[in-house]
Amino acid sequence: MKRWHSWQNSRPYKIQRIVGDNVTEVGIEELAGCASSPRHYEDYHIRYKHNYSNFQRGQRKYFKSHRGYSSGNGRGGGGGAGRGNDFGNSFLSDSMSEERSLESIRNHKTKRKHSMGFRELEKLLKLPSDVVVIELLRKGSGFHLLLEEDNIKDGKFMLLIKVLSHATSTQSNRENLCDLFSRTCERKFIDKICTFIFKIKRSYLNNAEDLFTKLCVFLEAYASTMTTNAIDRLPSLLDACTAALAPLKEKKLISETLFKQYEELQEMLTEASKQWEQEKKLDSEEKKRQKYEMDYMEPPDDFREYPVLPTPRDLSAVEHPFLRKNIVKGKYNDPDHYLDVQFRLLREDFVRPLRKGIHDFKSGRGNKIKDVRIYHGVTIVGSELKNHVVIHYVQMNMSKKIKLENSKRLLYGNLLCFSSDDFRTLLLASVAERDQELLKKGIIVVQFESDIEMLDMSSKFLMVESKTYFMPYKHVLMALKNISGTAFPLAPYIVYVEPNIKSPRYLNEGEKYDLRVIAKMKMMKKSEAYNTLFDFEMDTEEPEDDQCINLKEVNVRGALTTWPSENDLGLDSSQVRALRSGLTKQLAIIQGPPGTGKTFIGLKITQILLHNSHVWKSKDHPTPVLVVCFTNHALDQFLEGMTSYTSNIVRIGSRSKSDIIHKFQISSLVRTLHECRGIPQAIHERSCELRNLMKQSEYKIKRMRNTILCCKEIRGIICFDILKEEGVIPPHLVEQLEVVYDDNKLTAWLLLDTDPVNFDYEQQYTLSKPQYKPISLTQKKIKEKEEGELSDYEWEDAHELLGLEEQDRLLEKDTDYGDDDDDAKCEVPYLNYEITVDGLAKKLDNIMDITDTEPCYNHTDISGQLEALNIGLSITGNHFKLNHLENNQQLNLWELSFSERWQLYNYWLGKFIDIATNKVKTLESNYQKHSQALQETRNQEYLFTMRQASVVGMTTTGAAQYNSIMQDLAPAIVIIEEAAEILESHVITSLTANCQHLILIGDHQQLRPSATVYELATKYGLGTSLFERLIKNGLAYETLQYQHRMRPSISRLLVPSIYPQLKNHPSVDNYPNIKGITKNSFFISHDIPEREDSDDNNSHENQYEAEFVTGLCRHLILQGYSSNQITILTPYSGQFFLLRKIECHLPATNRKCNGKCPKRLPCGHPCAERCMDVCTVTCKKLVMSTNKCPKGHYIKLPCHLIGKVNGEDAWVYCKEPCNQVLNCDHNCVGDCHRCFQGRIHVSCLQPCRKPLVCGHICKYPCSRECPPCQEDCQWRCSHSRCRKKCGVPCLSCKMFCNWKCSHLMCEKLCGEMCSREPCDKPCPKKLQCSHPCVGFCGDPCPPLCRICNVDELKEFVLLGFEEDHDARFVLLEDCGHTIEVQGLEGWLNQQTDEIGMKTCPKCRKPIYNNHRYQNIILKTYEIVNAVKNKYYKAQSEIMMKDIEMVLQDPEIADCFGSHVRKLHEKLSIRTSMKHNRHNKQILITEGELGLIQFQAQVLKKATSILKSLSEKRLGSQVLALFILMVHMRWLTLKFI
Repeated sequence: MKRWHSWQNSRPYKIQRIVGDNVTEVGIEELAGCASSPRHYEDYHIRYKHNYSNFQRGQRKYFKSHRGYSSGNGRGGGGGAGRGNDFGNSFLSDSMSEERSLESIRNHKTKRKHSMGFRELEKLLKLPSDVVVIELLRKGSGFHLLLEEDNIKDGKFMLLIKVLSHATSTQSNRENLCDLFSRTCERKFIDKICTFIFKIKRSYLNNAEDLFTKLCVFLEAYASTMTTNAIDRLPSLLDACTAALAPLKEKKLISETLFKQYEELQEMLTEASKQWEQEKKLDSEEKKRQKYEMDYMEPPDDFREYPVLPTPRDLSAVEHPFLRKNIVKGKYNDPDHYLDVQFRLLREDFVRPLRKGIHDFKSGRGNKIKDVRIYHGVTIVGSELKNHVVIHYVQMNMSKKIKLENSKRLLYGNLLCFSSDDFRTLLLASVAERDQELLKKGIIVVQFESDIEMLDMSSKFLMVESKTYFMPYKHVLMALKNISGTAFPLAPYIVYVEPNIKSPRYLNEGEKYDLRVIAKMKMMKKSEAYNTLFDFEMDTEEPEDDQCINLKEVNVRGALTTWPSENDLGLDSSQVRALRSGLTKQLAIIQGPPGTGKTFIGLKITQILLHNSHVWKSKDHPTPVLVVCFTNHALDQFLEGMTSYTSNIVRIGSRSKSDIIHKFQISSLVRTLHECRGIPQAIHERSCELRNLMKQSEYKIKRMRNTILCCKEIRGIICFDILKEEGVIPPHLVEQLEVVYDDNKLTAWLLLDTDPVNFDYEQQYTLSKPQYKPISLTQKKIKEKEEGELSDYEWEDAHELLGLEEQDRLLEKDTDYGDDDDDAKCEVPYLNYEITVDGLAKKLDNIMDITDTEPCYNHTDISGQLEALNIGLSITGNHFKLNHLENNQQLNLWELSFSERWQLYNYWLGKFIDIATNKVKTLESNYQKHSQALQETRNQEYLFTMRQASVVGMTTTGAAQYNSIMQDLAPAIVIIEEAAEILESHVITSLTANCQHLILIGDHQQLRPSATVYELATKYGLGTSLFERLIKNGLAYETLQYQHRMRPSISRLLVPSIYPQLKNHPSVDNYPNIKGITKNSFFISHDIPEREDSDDNNSHENQYEAEFVTGLCRHLILQGYSSNQITILTPYSGQFFLLRKIECHLPATNRKCNGKCPKRLPCGHPCAERCMDVCTVTCKKLVMSTNKCPKGHYIKLPCHLIGKVNGEDAWVYCKEPCNQVLNCDHNCVGDCHRCFQGRIHVSCLQPCRKPLVCGHICKYPCSRECPPCQEDCQWRCSHSRCRKKCGVPCLSCKMFCNWKCSHLMCEKLCGEMCSREPCDKPCPKKLQCSHPCVGFCGDPCPPLCRICNVDELKEFVLLGFEEDHDARFVLLEDCGHTIEVQGLEGWLNQQTDEIGMKTCPKCRKPIYNNHRYQNIILKTYEIVNAVKNKYYKAQSEIMMKDIEMVLQDPEIADCFGSHVRKLHEKLSIRTSMKHNRHNKQILITEGELGLIQFQAQVLKKATSILKSLSEKRLGSQVLALFILMVHMRWLTLKFI
């Protein structure tokens, strides 16, 4: 018996251990150490000193928070000292109590004497890995005592290995993890592991796979983190592991993969040991390197065999991947070494954020995840063939506040990871299209990068979006793998960084260039200036011999002193040096500070090279100059500059915003060649052939998909011939069905003898026509505007900004040529049926109004068939039994019962769907092959077009994407603009083995390459461009020295701190001063911070800065500057939006301004229109007036009505909220005017939300009478389910009850009270985990296990029997909860005055389907059904006759004929609905019928009054007024 005693007279508290007569004072840590042995608590007492409340606030919470040790008495874990989990079971139970308990333990200095317990280790497995590391290192944890134990129990040892394996997955605690490794992996503990692994081999074979896997994870992490120590300590352990695993592998008790992992770990340590021995011999300077560096190690595998896409191992691996630094200073060993480093660094740059984000998510960090975005409950809702690829539509489960279409989420090319099993498997996709309309509905378009052949499309996925743009990585990594180390371009300079740069191979000594094109732009060589194939005109002229004689023949390889003068060339001295370097160096590097003319000199170099193309271009192998830029914008600018001297340009990529460059896009040029038949015949014919094959495949795929869709929608009975041709029906059964002479063979077999006389299902089921919902991408439009939603203009701003960002991402999307639009017009036939539900229902509707005998018979016949068809299509069976049944050679189909026939047919239908699905997969595989072949054919069209050009321009991403084309094009000269901003790997993939001349133009002192991972950029050199690396290694380069852009006051900020040699061109000294400002350049400092909460795009905004800048712009405009002379630059999209919101203050005459009008109206209020629109005429600004309504509210009137409207006329403008509490307890949502100053309130439109008798919640407006429930009926049995609406009374099932077990069997019908009692014998079945079922014999097995799911099984307590070792549980099939039987029976047998179904005690969901409590359910449902019948009982026949008698009065018809006709129409609708037994509900309720009767009485009374008035000979005006009053009364009744 545990006893807790307290004394109030001593302070502080004490904890004493009482053993016999001995009393020993102990610390709370020792007490906590007894968690694994609850019996130890019998010997402990607690003493308190003066302040009991202090202890209660502090340490006592440590005990009180755990089950079974609270004050008070009672059974269970929550409220007493009685039954419950022991102290150890509750250790580290929840985060808050955990923090308090750990803190209380730390506050005590008494040394812990007991090692970590079993349950403490169990709880550690449930904590995040980073917390586990800290807990194990904590002094009071007892972990060090556990390591020192000589005899650790086997169970505890196994659990310890799992905990250590779990701890190694931490990412944020790497240093602490190293400390943990140091403390754990001592030789003594390693020896204990060696001893224990042989115990595993002897005694724990079932756990061997799991334990050795966990141990391998721990050892791999240790070896990769502390390689030096692992080399010394792990070899013996690994030898023991492989020795123990070898026999287990032969017996197939472990996997081959696990054995290989240990072998690979051994090999890695062996190689590391050899490397370490070599490092010992290095000099002292070399030994300063970190112990774990991999820079001088050989790669573990060939990077060319490494997958580009991340694998589950990549995203879950604990150890760091093999990475070596980019050698910024020095040379590489060889090209393969260089490529390996670049590939692994670039791949890690996009994999690491994904890995870290997924790890943070799995660790439960929630809002702290920054590297990725997480989307829950994602489903795949459809697929389509588009642009010759298979795309899939993915439905998001997004918050309404997030506007996907206006955020940076899910941009084109973003990488998406799908998983439905906690990332044990992974599916990768990329955003293929950003359709604004679909995004508004939460749907994105993706293209899967992974193989999805085995994908279950019906699953719900967790989707992770990487914020990194994936496409450049994908294309560049693929291109790096394809580069050969033996044919590496410019290897002496790029790989070996040789400082002496030679001239290009094509440039011989003494070669002379014609430089006259520098002075005379139109002197371009005609063959390079334009291309006759495309007929782009170019204004050129033949050079005259006497023009610029000194520029005609220049020995470009000669000394600079032999070149023409700077004046002759029109260049400054630095530009001349750069020009000579660009023309004569095999690798030219030109640095250009801001404003020095980098692009200008690049254009001049290109122009000279084109004009002298005979030097470097071969007639047999013509090749263009390749121009590569980092961004589309820079590429367009560079190519636009070229159009002044050549039109023979091809631009790769279709996302140019330049009108000038648009005509040079590759897609436009290829289309032109197709139209003029300029494409080579072989390419054209192959393209046509493949396109036709793809059309055929696409038609077949669509046809098979429609077939699958039709089958899943269950529209009717499929034609017998279709199932026969596909081999669905076995041959021996086909013979039996073919004896039917009718074409509809399956219909004759399935619906035979369905006349209601012989077919008794009419009493069993009343089924309505199913409402089919095929897969659709349309959803209901959201009409309500969410809080915080931006205006239309702001959304336009968002579209504009996102469009600018996304346009650089979109590459050339190949378009079809020819008449591919015929595909859309080609109708795909649907599946042929023998009979359908829709067809029968239509026939039934056509004969509804005919009363002849023959049509009535047809009506009965078709009605019976429809009933039978609906019932049959809903019947399912056991696939295993049906497979055995159809293979029975003695089976007679005609002797099967109705249910068996339909089970067999639906089984065949499932087989047919499987066959069709497999066919679709095969067709899609062939389609993809054809698509790839077609893409290669189009590449040939591109290649042909590019070979005709003088210049080909593309971005670095485009160069990587079309790398195969570039290899064939083999450009000899490559010019790279913005080279200092481009990652080195992107530059390399832009080159080919045939590259003879590379010109790099940029400035490494401005922008550097942008890497995603900061550590890789700084510590591994990924942020160093090839441009900068070559300069740092001493390769010759030229710097442009004269800037032509900045006024001196700005350039002084850069000189000499950044550019010591930068000089101002004289032209910048002539800039006029800025008007209205004392200084031409200045900085503003302020201390007002940005808005703390960033938007969904992780951007920032500062209201103060935006207002200041806007005010400054207004000031400048007032000085006479125009708006197009002022530019505001901001680095954040949030600030961009904020600036657009603020008034622009442009002149009101500016017709292009969309901002608010700055003018004020005569009344003083601002104009409400836009700046570009006509100003407001009548001011609608609400202004407080002196008028009061009867409720005493001061009334706000529109400004233009002040003084014009007074008194009672002003009451209609009172908009004060009513807010009066109505009888329904809701607040009135009307205002003072609409509620007639509180006299008559508007109807309450709040949902009723009262529970109906069926258990569902009423969703109708509160002001209306609750109608019958419109939810789907939940009543079902093992034979069928009710397909009516819930409010319609159900009919009981007439099939025999199939509730039976080996002890008892029910002999009643399914819908009757069961004749047997529930079986109380334990269920003999085993669960999937191989443990016994906790349910009863004959009942559905609860999914929870007493051993595996003990916490879930006991979490819901009714009477407290849940923790009994022999407790039995019942599965409630309606909600899926598992409840202890005694508590559940007590709950169900409660007596209550409320009418309603019995409900689950946990979730309150109504219980409709449970054999064990069938009798209780049926008794309850009889009462509920009686309530339902009240809505539909036929008690209104006399009332209808009374109404008809009134309406037959001819005088009423004469006076109010239109109203009488409307009432007759309503009554006829009710009559027809009454006789239509197939309809789901009656449209006119009893309340509405009472309203019709009242309206008829109003017409009768009005006719009588009208007659008396007429007899009194009153005037026509009085009669007209009375008729108008009757009409008004009628309208009021209709409104009510």
